[in-house]
Amino acid sequence: MERPKTALAPLIVLVCLLSVVCAHADDTVELVNNLKNDDPAVRIRAIKALGGTRDPRAFDPIRTMLYDKDPGVRRVATHVLAVGGDRRALGALVEVLQDKYAGDQRVNTAYALRYIKGSGAVDALVSVLKDENPELGRMAANTLGFIGDRRALGPLLEVLKDESSGGPRAGAAFAIGRIGGREALEPLLAALKDRDPAVRLSASQALGNIGGKNAIEPLIDALKDEDPGVRMGVSLALTGMTGLDMGEDHGIWRTWWEDNKDRF
Repeated sequence: MERPKTALAPLIVLVCLLSVVCAHADDTVELVNNLKNDDPAVRIRAIKALGGTRDPRAFDPIRTMLYDKDPGVRRVATHVLAVGGDRRALGALVEVLQDKYAGDQRVNTAYALRYIKGSGAVDALVSVLKDENPELGRMAANTLGFIGDRRALGPLLEVLKDESSGGPRAGAAFAIGRIGGREALEPLLAALKDRDPAVRLSASQALGNIGGKNAIEPLIDALKDEDPGVRMGVSLALTGMTGLDMGEDHGIWRTWWEDNKDRF
């Protein structure tokens, strides 16, 4: 007796699904094998493809590529893990971030953590703000600004106030301007007079974001800064706050402020 077609339908669907799964598994195995290829370009393509599969088995092979001899391969592996959504990624990336022998890979990792966010990423980034590598501290500060978690504000303010911190201070000012908070105003105003022009520039940009009326007059005074880059940044901040484009002329801005500060 012939089996009804309707009875065969679930079996056909199951066979099709199994064939797809098997093919997918074969693709994953092939891509993992490509991670051993001598050509960095082949390894990079394999990492990207493995990330696109969303196959949990791809995590560990990609993780091993965080320590590849080629810097381009390491960067791609870091990015793929960060954006992949696997909860194991945070631990793998934090391990690299805290590895003092990982060189520039730590900086790449500090950048990539902006895609993960969460308390674990914030804590890890805060822990390297004062690292002996100033570029790592700067990138950690920038990433904390992009994450925008207010728990980072206190440590960032400490870095900004600490003149021995070097490079990260400009990044800290940038991040503080993204996070905001009343307690940030006075440290940023003080940073407008910092000896480092990069810090002064970042402080002017931050004040343009969060400063409000109390920041306008100090920013106008900062148009006298000796550094042309700082003056340009201050002018842009004032334009963003007031909607007026009056260039970098201190006298013009000062006259406008005296005429309008009571109405602003």
